[in-house]
Amino acid sequence: MERRTKIEVASKTDSEWMSVLSRYWKMEENELSHPFKLIAKFRKSPKKDVNNREYGYFEDVRNLNGDILYYPMGLGSVKIWSQYRESFDNDEFWLINVRIATRPNREKRNNPFMLTMDNAVVGKPTLKFMDKYNKEKLIRRIFDETGSTERDAKNISNALHAIMGDLYTETERFVFELLQNADDQPQDNCTVNVTLKTLNENLLFLHTGKPFSEADVESISSIGDSTKKKDSEKTGYKGIGFKSVFSDAETVFIDSGNFSFAFDKNSPVYPSDADMNVIPWQIKPIWEEKYRLPNEVQEEQAYFSSPVGIALHVGVSNIVKYDHIIPKLLGEPRFVLFLRNVGKIVFQYNNGNSIVIKKNVNNDIITITSDDRTENWLIKDYVITIPEETRDSLQNEKLVPTKLKEATKTKITFAAKIEDGVISPIKDGVLFTYLPTKVDDFHFKFLVNADFLTTASRESIHFKNVWNRFLFSKIGEILIDWIASLADYGNSLSILPFIPYEGDNMLAIDFYHSLNESIESKAFIKNLDGQLVTQSQILIDDSGLSKIIGRELFCLIVDRSKSMPYYDNDAKSLLDCDICADITIVSIGTVLSIIEDNTEFIKWFKECEEERHSFFDWLLKHDNNKNHEAIGSVIDKLPIYQFGNDFLTLNEVEAESYKIVMRNDIMPLKPIFESCRYSCSRNIDEYSISPLFSKNIKEVTVDDVLSTLHNYNFYVWLSNADNDVLSTLVNWLTEHDTSQALHDKIVQFFYSIPLFKFTGNEREYYEGPLIENSFRAEDVEKDANKIVVTNKIHEIVGILKKVGLECSENVETSPLFPYMSLLKDKEIYERIIAKIADALCLDRNLLSKSDKVQLLQHMKNLDGVGEGILTQIHMFNNESNTCVRCLSNLIPYTQNVPTWLYDYTIAEDESVPELLEYLVKKDEIFNAIIKPHIDEIEKNVTLKEIYSYFRDTWTFLFTKQLINSKGTCISILNMVEIQDVESQKFFLQKIERIDIDIDKIYVSNDFVYRVISLAFNCYNEDELHLLCQKLYVGDRDVASFTVSDDVSFEYHEGKTMTLSLSKLVPDYNETGITQKLKKCLSNFNQTQVEKMLSLKPLSNVEVWKKVDVSNGYTPSSYLFAIYRTRKVRNYFNSYVPSVDLSAQPENWIKELLDLMYDQDVELFNDSFGYRLSKYFSGYFSNEYISDDEAVLSSIERWANTEEKLIYLRNLGVKGEQSKLIKFRKKLISNELIGDSEIESQKDDILATLNYLSKKRLLPLTGENQINVMLALEPICRFLRVKINKNLLSSDSVEYELEEYIVWKNDQTFKIYIFPDKIPYQLIWKSEEEYIVCDFKKDDYYYDSTEEILYVNGSCQIRDVLYSLVSLKSIPFTSEDWQKLFYDNLVSKQEVEAKDNEIEGLKAELEKYINKYGRLIETTVSEKETTGYKEETGSSSNSNKEQSEKSGTSNSHSPEEIKEPEVRDSGEDVEIGNIQKDARKNINKEARIAAFEYLSRDDKYDCKSDPISLYADPLRCPYKGDLLLSGFQWEFHCWTGGNP
Repeated sequence: MERRTKIEVASKTDSEWMSVLSRYWKMEENELSHPFKLIAKFRKSPKKDVNNREYGYFEDVRNLNGDILYYPMGLGSVKIWSQYRESFDNDEFWLINVRIATRPNREKRNNPFMLTMDNAVVGKPTLKFMDKYNKEKLIRRIFDETGSTERDAKNISNALHAIMGDLYTETERFVFELLQNADDQPQDNCTVNVTLKTLNENLLFLHTGKPFSEADVESISSIGDSTKKKDSEKTGYKGIGFKSVFSDAETVFIDSGNFSFAFDKNSPVYPSDADMNVIPWQIKPIWEEKYRLPNEVQEEQAYFSSPVGIALHVGVSNIVKYDHIIPKLLGEPRFVLFLRNVGKIVFQYNNGNSIVIKKNVNNDIITITSDDRTENWLIKDYVITIPEETRDSLQNEKLVPTKLKEATKTKITFAAKIEDGVISPIKDGVLFTYLPTKVDDFHFKFLVNADFLTTASRESIHFKNVWNRFLFSKIGEILIDWIASLADYGNSLSILPFIPYEGDNMLAIDFYHSLNESIESKAFIKNLDGQLVTQSQILIDDSGLSKIIGRELFCLIVDRSKSMPYYDNDAKSLLDCDICADITIVSIGTVLSIIEDNTEFIKWFKECEEERHSFFDWLLKHDNNKNHEAIGSVIDKLPIYQFGNDFLTLNEVEAESYKIVMRNDIMPLKPIFESCRYSCSRNIDEYSISPLFSKNIKEVTVDDVLSTLHNYNFYVWLSNADNDVLSTLVNWLTEHDTSQALHDKIVQFFYSIPLFKFTGNEREYYEGPLIENSFRAEDVEKDANKIVVTNKIHEIVGILKKVGLECSENVETSPLFPYMSLLKDKEIYERIIAKIADALCLDRNLLSKSDKVQLLQHMKNLDGVGEGILTQIHMFNNESNTCVRCLSNLIPYTQNVPTWLYDYTIAEDESVPELLEYLVKKDEIFNAIIKPHIDEIEKNVTLKEIYSYFRDTWTFLFTKQLINSKGTCISILNMVEIQDVESQKFFLQKIERIDIDIDKIYVSNDFVYRVISLAFNCYNEDELHLLCQKLYVGDRDVASFTVSDDVSFEYHEGKTMTLSLSKLVPDYNETGITQKLKKCLSNFNQTQVEKMLSLKPLSNVEVWKKVDVSNGYTPSSYLFAIYRTRKVRNYFNSYVPSVDLSAQPENWIKELLDLMYDQDVELFNDSFGYRLSKYFSGYFSNEYISDDEAVLSSIERWANTEEKLIYLRNLGVKGEQSKLIKFRKKLISNELIGDSEIESQKDDILATLNYLSKKRLLPLTGENQINVMLALEPICRFLRVKINKNLLSSDSVEYELEEYIVWKNDQTFKIYIFPDKIPYQLIWKSEEEYIVCDFKKDDYYYDSTEEILYVNGSCQIRDVLYSLVSLKSIPFTSEDWQKLFYDNLVSKQEVEAKDNEIEGLKAELEKYINKYGRLIETTVSEKETTGYKEETGSSSNSNKEQSEKSGTSNSHSPEEIKEPEVRDSGEDVEIGNIQKDARKNINKEARIAAFEYLSRDDKYDCKSDPISLYADPLRCPYKGDLLLSGFQWEFHCWTGGNP
């Protein structure tokens, strides 16, 4: 019944109401103001009006477009009252005239939009309407049939989810699926144009192909039922591609071929609480009225005018995404290349922009254009005959569609990209199945399209499928044919695969196997003559020489029987192609070996002019380590070296050692070479082949020049050369001095020449022959008395000679100076100071104060000799005149210098201003003199006096160094006593031990007294206590006598415990030593002494270090150990000490519990509970627990008071009031146990089962016990239910029905009857298997191993077997059930007998008619006749309306009951019209009559008491309760219970 919303018509004007209706029905308001036409069916009412006239309603009201009309505002479907005409009553549609009802009538019926008839029926609707109506019926039928049962719906939905999960990795690829569908539906062989358009929330997909047929609708409303399965000219065949649209859309609208429907997950046809995961909404089409489409779709006229219009409601966010993704998807327009029929694709952005892709076919050339690019593709089709053996192998392949299994031929299409008339290879071309897949594993440089078998998503293919392997084998075979057909296009060989395949991909293996066979046998390469030849007839120039000497001459020289490729780029492709193994590739090495002695080539070389330079460049290009020797061998044969009028080969030149091949580089040295009597060639760098010579002619290097000049003649020449001539040589050397290695060689050359002369104090450097009285650099280096003079030391030569050095002239005046090997400045410095030291050892006054100053000033100019090094020269006297010191160990002389520093003070007569910068500064004396020489200085003065003098610059660090080196001796103590607190504390810190004599009273001059006084001066109370650890009385430190016995710690947040130190560390006991200590320190301030000896707690860390558990744990040490490891260190497992309490003596347990009880210790997992909780998680002893569940007996005996019992309960020990004990009591007593009690035991199931087994209480037999165990089974993985096969097989007998005996001969299983429900056992699997209980359930069990079906014999076997026909797990079908029961229900004899019974029954019925009268005739009230009361929503009229819809009625008019048997059978009696007592009598008589009737039929087992017949449900083929009216009961009696 439709629920009507009560609306006050008076709340708006008619104009306002009509405006609402106009918008809702998409009609103009002026149309509503006049009569208008609608289409509807007439339904006759079973009643009559007050004037006894028949009437009815026009229902299923539609507009002229065929859309069902509903009133706005929830007022339900439109119904229009009309008087009855016999011609109306034919269940057909009528074209009727209607108008808006008058306002009073609308107000009366609370419906502001109510329609009424304007005049008679106009006529019949159009054929187009009827076509649309029939298609609507198809849609509704498919909707009703799809997933009609809950089981089917769930199975289909699961299948859809599985398919959807496999369809696509990228949601936008559904566009390809829609394109493929459009391509498969051309109309009259016309090109299909496709338009995609994004609206605000919807994506439109429109195309000009063939409109949807009924078969198409059936296909997309199913799984795998494609209309294309057998059509070889269509791409799709799986019937699942369209499902990809649901990747983003939950609502999809389709308008095509007079169909208008949707797949809508959110449709109101589904209950609001429906689980859409188990409803296959993706294949349940819902008829959709145009005016109920989204507004923005309604406004798109193209959606309705296109032969196929699809709208995907995807939401705003997805539209934004599509505006980005679809252009990217369309950005590679080649995807349309293999589509058969799509010629144009337009994508219109939501913002108005658009992308257009066009495809133009011109013979074998396909041109694809988009907005910003154009691509040309050369296409060729190959129709392949499918071998019979391949066809046979396909028949058993599940993945192969029917159209391929039945096909005898298939087509493979190749496509190559063309740019500027030349083949252009692509990178990693994907496979096409008319649209691109994502398979690029084969790295093809072309595109190939075939009927590959793809995965559900069509993004990949099946790699091991027989069909795909056949296709790949054919692709490899005909690829060479295709390439041969492309020979007239340049670069055709570039699309060949270049690298052999070595993987395990079966498809690739098949492809390459066929490809290799074709390559070996087929002619596909165009040669110089324009002919196609095989690969073995081709040679490739890998050297490049053919480009210089010509390809014809190259072939003549190399191999007259072979030719080169026509196109150079083909040659390059073949050169890169490793799979063309029979091609002859001519390498540079081969060419060089051929032309070396080749007459034809030598002839060409002699005759050519310009080409010779290209040839030399070619040699130069290929000159590398591999070819160098061969190139050199070729050049050796060329006479290109000119000496005067002679031209020589390289071998001839090298045969004469006095000849030098001149180059640009060494031309300046030619006079020197000729002076040395060498013959020089013409400068070969003047030739055009000079780059070639630079690699292959041995160049004259710096090494060669130096080697040539290393002779006596050069020494003579050098001795006579002036500086200008020497500069020529030096300039050449400088120019070639380009690396450190070369420079070192030049220096080494001059190092070996005698350049330095030492002929006396007044020698002239260049007098006489250079080779006489000369010394090499090596000679100078070895003689420590010789020194080569430079500008830096030229002015102090006189002083150097004074200390015994031999000096040369200043060598910096010679041009050869840059290459002279001299001592480094620092080495010169060291040689000078060594001679000075030796000289001053002999005579400390050898050098004057002026000499010393001058030496310092000149040596300062030497590299590497800075102020720091100069201060290390030992040549200055100290003030005490005891030795010569370096300046870095001397301070300036002043009147205030203490005498104990004279050893480190410069002598007064040498303390001149020039030396001040080298002497130690005043503020550096402490660091430079005192610290490094403290031990020497301390011999003449005390540390205390030194500290007093240098107090301002003294550092704490130096004090620490002194204490660390000298220890805590008396001299250090004397100094520290006047130093700061920091120094004093460090001194005290370094003291390791001071022994105290408790029998002595210490006084102020005692070392012990002074140390303690120092401590009192600088230590606080805590630090004084630490000092006690260094003061010893015998073997114990004083601190051990001043430690508190309490060891407290926080074992959990807010929880503390205190243990006795003496219990943890027995050594800590007071012995009266403290008083003796106070006496021996009586000369100190007693307040300070008291502070030092006051009791202090020992830190937990210190206590833990002193605890000794080598002999086992005490209760105190065990608790402390758990605290330290678990709480402090946060350790786990074996790192936390563990003591087995069950193995400890009772007094140990008592001490532990007393410690815990006295301080009310609680157990937490982060401390004591980690080890102890398990000992307090059990139960006090009682009969309902096993021994392993009870706490230790020693723990239970300790609890001898109520307070201790309470403490144990707080720790976790449980008693008889625990849930487990109560549960077990009830279980053993077979009492009823509630669900919450059972739920509470889920963690203790195994413990209870162990208890029951140990008490020998299994198996359980009580009803409550069994119910409890079965309730626990789902939550305990150790419990399982199994069939009691022994009892089942022993107590069952085979079915004895006669029909079964005939039926079972053809079956594979048997039917056995068990006398009760099927027996089961609940099993507990532990170390052994226990039967927990036996129980019975279910009316059947199928033993698939024995192939026996067991059925409960205590119930109706026929009904049980009927319930099994839909179960796939049991091989029993509805046909089997029919053979056993339905086919034998009624025999011919039984029918005749029933006919006789019917005749007798008629006579008996007449008796009851005479007694009770005929059926009551009812009339229709005026109010009902109007037909409007159904619209008010009253419950009584609702019931009547339901009766009308179902075809039944609670009362029947004589006209309705035409058969006399029915008409005379009596009257229906309504319960409201008879008193209670009368009803009882009527009911009693009716039951007696039914009993008498049914008793005659042995099919019905009637009870003896007819009065209680109602308590025994009627046994009949119907299922469930049967509610019968009088009329229905009579009918049932006549037919013998058969419908």
